Amino acid sequence: MKKGNLGRALFAGIFVGMISFIKELFFPELNSFISIALMVVAAFIGYSLGNKIWVRREEERNTKTTT
Repeated sequence: MKKGNLGRALFAGIFVGMISFIKELFFPELNSFISIALMVVAAFIGYSLGNKIWVRREEERNTKTTT
């Protein structure tokens, strides 16, 4: 497994945890189907954000090593 994949997965997991905590704090009576859909969307958004962060870091590393 690549180092970037692990970072993206960890970022997505932390993002889902934060969204879950906020959801339970403000909307504890939310329907379970809506909660599951919200967590799926949060996982997708977290993975996408993690992807942007790690791609940017890899590009910075590549430019530093080539110059």
